[in-house]
Amino acid sequence: MNYKRLIGGFVAAVLATIIIASVIHSHFTIQGLRAVGAEIGPGDAWKLAWGDLIGLAPTLGAVIAIALLVGFLVAAIVLRFVKLPRWVGYAVAGKAAMITALWLMYLNFDITPIGSARTTEGLIALGLAGAIGGLLFTWFTRPQKV
Repeated sequence: MNYKRLIGGFVAAVLATIIIASVIHSHFTIQGLRAVGAEIGPGDAWKLAWGDLIGLAPTLGAVIAIALLVGFLVAAIVLRFVKLPRWVGYAVAGKAAMITALWLMYLNFDITPIGSARTTEGLIALGLAGAIGGLLFTWFTRPQKV
């Protein structure tokens, strides 16, 4: 395995997961505010989403990076023994890593630091961000044809 592709794929997966998770979080926040009568126009929604990305990226990014690292390492081991397509293994690992990280934060802090993860829909959506990161990792690290 080419280590540059491995590291590049991991960085791409982490960055994509951070961005997607931040957009999902912003969407759930905006919808929650609108549900209680707040009027949020498209310009304000973009500003909120950008602010969420800038604000969440450092801390949530570290959590995502650690979660995906553990998840992808576990997937690599499991895929040696279980015959599944790589994309399935890493997508499942990414989703499981995100949900597990959010669950562990809840257990440690007794609150959900990421508001969008407080609902089942939000937790599933954030898990999908990890799954997309896993798919991206698979694409970047696919075996090269000679």
